[in-house]
Amino acid sequence: MTSQPRNVRFGVQARVLLLALGVSLPALIIVGWLSLNGISQARLAAVKQSENTLLIQAENMLMSRAIDKAELYDQALLSVQRQVQTMVNITQQAFSRPLDRLADTRPDPFWLAGSGPTLIPPDQLRLTVARARQITGALQSNVDLNPLISLGYLATKEGVMVLDDVRVVSVLPDGFDARKRPWYQAAEKATGPTWVGTYVDAVTNQLNITVSAPVKVNNQLIGVIGMDLLLTTIQSDVLRIDAGSSGYAFVMDHDGNILIRPELEAGNTRWDETFKKQNLFESNDPNFVSLRENIRNDMAGVTRLQLDGGDRYLAYSPMRTVGWVVALVLPIDDVISPARDASLAIEREQEQLRRNFLAVLLITSGLIIILATGLARTIIRPLRDLEVGAQRIASGQLDQELVVHGNDEIGRLSLSFNQMTTALREKVDALEVNAQQMAAINETSNELKRLRSLNTVLDHIPQLLCQRLGFDRAVLYLLRDEVIEVVSASFGPNNYELEYDFMRAALSEPITIDSDTIEASVIKSRQAVIVDNPWEHPQVIQAKQFISGGDSYVQAPILGREKVLGLISADYYEQGRLVTVQDAALLLNFADMVGLTIENAFSFQNLEDLVAQRTGELREALDRAQAADRLKSQFLASISHELRTPLNAIIGFSTVLLDELSPLLVEEQREDLETINKNGRYLLDLINDILDMARIEAGKFALHREATAVLPVVQSAVDIMHGLNSKPVTMRIDIAPDLPRMDVDPTRLRQIVINLISNAVKFTDRGQIVVRAIRRVVQEATPIGSHYLLPGDWIVISVQDTGIGMDAEALGKLFQEFQQVHAGARGILGSGLGLSITRRLVDLHDGDLWVDSKVGVGSTFSFAIATASIPAPIEQQSPS
Repeated sequence: MTSQPRNVRFGVQARVLLLALGVSLPALIIVGWLSLNGISQARLAAVKQSENTLLIQAENMLMSRAIDKAELYDQALLSVQRQVQTMVNITQQAFSRPLDRLADTRPDPFWLAGSGPTLIPPDQLRLTVARARQITGALQSNVDLNPLISLGYLATKEGVMVLDDVRVVSVLPDGFDARKRPWYQAAEKATGPTWVGTYVDAVTNQLNITVSAPVKVNNQLIGVIGMDLLLTTIQSDVLRIDAGSSGYAFVMDHDGNILIRPELEAGNTRWDETFKKQNLFESNDPNFVSLRENIRNDMAGVTRLQLDGGDRYLAYSPMRTVGWVVALVLPIDDVISPARDASLAIEREQEQLRRNFLAVLLITSGLIIILATGLARTIIRPLRDLEVGAQRIASGQLDQELVVHGNDEIGRLSLSFNQMTTALREKVDALEVNAQQMAAINETSNELKRLRSLNTVLDHIPQLLCQRLGFDRAVLYLLRDEVIEVVSASFGPNNYELEYDFMRAALSEPITIDSDTIEASVIKSRQAVIVDNPWEHPQVIQAKQFISGGDSYVQAPILGREKVLGLISADYYEQGRLVTVQDAALLLNFADMVGLTIENAFSFQNLEDLVAQRTGELREALDRAQAADRLKSQFLASISHELRTPLNAIIGFSTVLLDELSPLLVEEQREDLETINKNGRYLLDLINDILDMARIEAGKFALHREATAVLPVVQSAVDIMHGLNSKPVTMRIDIAPDLPRMDVDPTRLRQIVINLISNAVKFTDRGQIVVRAIRRVVQEATPIGSHYLLPGDWIVISVQDTGIGMDAEALGKLFQEFQQVHAGARGILGSGLGLSITRRLVDLHDGDLWVDSKVGVGSTFSFAIATASIPAPIEQQSPS
């Protein structure tokens, strides 16, 4: 017998197994492929959404930081520019003083172009050098005020150069002439402070930027004030950006020339050679074309372009003061690196899943037919959750978390995704908290800037620290003469008695800078200190600790521009929590802001005291001048009244003699009487002018205004002057008879017209004098000749002559009292009061008086006084 049936059964089982594998294996492979492909698609979708989200957030962050940096740089450079303008003012004062008022100064060496370092100036430059040395002290003070400034100097047009650091004079290179330097030549062409881009400094052979300004006295160039800023200082102090290892900031002009950027060096360029700047716009990339247009239009923005051999974000914002642009560069790879790192982690887990799947396929192929559907379902559901979660995160829902289904590969994939989401949310939250804190500090700074009193500023600092940054209690200390004194405190509402007790205890035991205390340690180390065990700490003053009763507090130094000003202490006593390192960093930022604010408040208080003193002196001088002016007016009025009676008698008797005894008089007697009569009338007119001027200045000149027809008054004035005119000059009136009436005193109107015609007759030898009047109704400032007529309903009267005319210098003195333009040269008598009184009379009528004149052509005097009629429609008339 044989065992063939058994072999047949085994063969059937094998075939059934093969059949089962043949049926199930393709399905298993298809399901496995679909699952793994779904994982890849979900991973790619999640990474893509994450990258887009990070890119959008990076654009917004870069835009905000570019604007903030531009404002920061602008303020820093504006501060330097203001210091240069201050030195210009000081230099103008020094060069305006006479020689006998120049203070003695130390004979420091100076640089003289063509000679080098010089101690004793040549005779022709002795005054220039003496005046230049007057400003060295102020120059040193201004340079010391700002750490950005490396050097300050004055270069005169004669080649003299003084510097804030006299040691620099000895190291200037041979052949150095400040007048050939770019900062001097740029200032010569400017009217105020101007910035000069990157060039090589003659002393340090390092790269500089310079702000310079011309110094002019009586519109004559004296020299140029300049202040240098080393690029190394700006790069370390200003161009700082927390934007990854490859991010950096730079400054360029509107033409794309890069002026300042990290690691920018002079190289082999000499000080007397032009430094070749890198130009950002030297590219045919379309993105650079649109970038160039935006920058030249003073626009801010963010663009993506190829820069430095890679894909970069470039954010830019204009600096209004100097006309430059701040730019921030951030590699795209730095932005999306978190998403790519997560993608790599997911990919590694996916590869592990493939290997496990193959192992399961080889070991459990017989069970795949039964488990395929369930297995596919368990794989697809987490992947769908992963895709939905990625989409929600892309929409901004950073609190989204996936449900982790077990500890398998898909579970670990979901866990990795959740970890990526948590890390991203923590970074965003940290950025938001930091932004809120910086905004609160900025608001506090703005509020403190609005306070003018130093004591008010000091009182508000602890209060604002608690209100804006969330601390419960705060104490402010200032360092005064090696003693650390408490100046203000804030212990919260209704705790004023506790504040008083604390400050009294602190002041009762002075804290010196050499004492073994926490406060002294903070001042000397210039670092913040967190105290978590104040009851046992050996450096804590227990008298203060007993009153405050806190278990944890932090103290931070308040730094000024050059020294430590004090410190500020804060805690969370009411909240009952300990101080953290983040709290200490926040307090340090607040203390930095407070340091500048306190220094500014000290400076403002000193300025206020000086202004109050000068104001009092000016007020006393004004009172003395006004008293003297009143005495002068009273004297003139009294003398004039005393002179009028005898003058009237002289004029009357001489007139009677000429009229009644004329046939009996010989020619010489008649000429003498005419001279007496003429000069008497001239003196009477002069006295009347003086009386009018005295009454006007004393405010006792009364007008009797009424609705007055213009033509009769003008005709009367012309008739009077026509009778007195002996020159070949014709007089003509051009006035419409239906002209509206004027709101004017008719007597004073006649006086105004007579004065203007009399002035025209004096300076017109032949030709004509035309008196015109026209109505002008305007609603906005309208030009009439060289003058602008203000809105109103006006009658404009003008007196035009064909006389000698006047130049600009004569026009400037025309309406001044006792000033006669051209009169002395032409032998014309006059008081110099006629036009001055005319202007006063027009002003008393709320009118306006002006003159247009051209030498050799003639002059036109015009005045405008309101009409007495109802306002009429606007007339479209050309200027006379």
